[in-house]
Amino acid sequence: MEILQPPLFLPDELLEFIADGVDLREDLLALALTCSAFCRVIIPERLYRSVVVSITNTDYLTRLSQKPKLIEHVYQVTVVNTTIVTPSSLRYGEPIPLIDWTKTTNTPEVFLEQLMNALALCSNLQCLRLNSGLQDSYRMTEESINRILSPLVNNLKDVCLDITRFHTSPTFSLWKARNLRTLELIISGIDRFDWNDLCTVLESSPQLETLSLPSISLAENAQINPLDLPRINPLPHLPRLKHLSAPVSFSDATTELAFYTFLHANPSIEDLRWMSPSLPSADNMPLLPNLRRLRPGTASAVFLQRFLEGKASGSVRLESLECYRKGMHLPPLLNALDPQSLQALHMQDGSLPDIKALAGLFTHIKDLVLPHMPTYAMREPQGLLQRMRETVITATPSNASKRTYALLDDIVPLFPALQRICHVDVNTGTPEADKLLTKLLWWPQYSASFVPSASAFQSISTGLLHIRRSYPQLLSVNGWRLEEGMEEKVVLIRSVTGMQYLGMVAPKSKFWLGKEGFGIGLTEAGFEAAV
Repeated sequence: MEILQPPLFLPDELLEFIADGVDLREDLLALALTCSAFCRVIIPERLYRSVVVSITNTDYLTRLSQKPKLIEHVYQVTVVNTTIVTPSSLRYGEPIPLIDWTKTTNTPEVFLEQLMNALALCSNLQCLRLNSGLQDSYRMTEESINRILSPLVNNLKDVCLDITRFHTSPTFSLWKARNLRTLELIISGIDRFDWNDLCTVLESSPQLETLSLPSISLAENAQINPLDLPRINPLPHLPRLKHLSAPVSFSDATTELAFYTFLHANPSIEDLRWMSPSLPSADNMPLLPNLRRLRPGTASAVFLQRFLEGKASGSVRLESLECYRKGMHLPPLLNALDPQSLQALHMQDGSLPDIKALAGLFTHIKDLVLPHMPTYAMREPQGLLQRMRETVITATPSNASKRTYALLDDIVPLFPALQRICHVDVNTGTPEADKLLTKLLWWPQYSASFVPSASAFQSISTGLLHIRRSYPQLLSVNGWRLEEGMEEKVVLIRSVTGMQYLGMVAPKSKFWLGKEGFGIGLTEAGFEAAV
């Protein structure tokens, strides 16, 4: 009789070290299913660290509140103020009526009470994100936001408000926040009279690493004499600030100059998003010696050109250039960039000569986003453009428009280190897969509610496998993830925000199939089908 070997026991310290290296929720769950030891370490202590709740999922907060051992581990809550899946009416342009969160006769009031009760039980809560969503189907008012923030504002470290049609006021609860590490105000604007309140928050948050500021504006229809405006305080020096999103506009020259002074005082900035059409003068242009990433924006490319002027060759070590525009390949601008540092390139416009020139200059690019290449580029008689094709991508025939896309097979050889690419046409040998793999890229509303049929699912699976076998170094094409070791199945995982994750798994992985023949994952509510 064969003697069974005793099971291998790993210390909890090692198990926790391994689990800490896993970020994605679905990966954590898969790891928890491998053995009881990992299950004990991961559930609930890690699986419920970050929670996403939606206006349509009111029962989830109630269930979570009834389990103290779960809710005490929650440190981040994201409140999504839209439905989980894009409503069918949006696909046809039918408006959805706005719902005020403060009306007691509507469901949002019930949800708001549940949210506040659940947050009160999150003893370790550090991060709160309020997101109204692109659709703005439900409207967050200042009253409802204050009701959520007021009990928590003294304990929060990270605050993100992504809310449309919202301006600050002197009664805003956020002005009481202290010791923040992240402050993202993705709102319509900060009132000019609230500037000094903002300065107070920043002065009391010396550990701040991420800051996102909206427009600085005066109240609508305000008839104010400029001489009556209060004197503004300077924005403080933040020694740990790394990520900054600059205001789109300023209420007057005083606030604009104060912000430029702030840029000079914070050379630690590594990541900058510049959206303002106004630019600093040559005297006010910040040095930003540690800048590594310039994020997309209409004016970012112009800002970058002025920023690079006069710089020595190879002295600017940008890792991500996400605002390339046509004509910037000419010296001396791009000569100022260190060719070995640049790994991500996002092209706003350009044609084949630009792509080839960039491929020759920067051989270490791993992430590439191509522009919507114009039809007139087809006039190029030779080279790559002969193999580009026109594709009609449209929600309805009446909105049909022709665009030209680069072919994956022609672009990949130009960039030997390429791992991720977007805005590219694919040729997998399966027309249906080619259409779906491209269409999901251009129509976010369509992709958010996209449920493939069994035949479409099989085509997508075949197409992704073809790409993975042809280009094993690629990790993502048009947002479709290509996992290492994938063999037969595609798994569709939908989060409660309505976005979908599409990836590949090996056939022996512990996932299951749902209706219509496609794989499903987990919602934030636990072991429930996402569709």
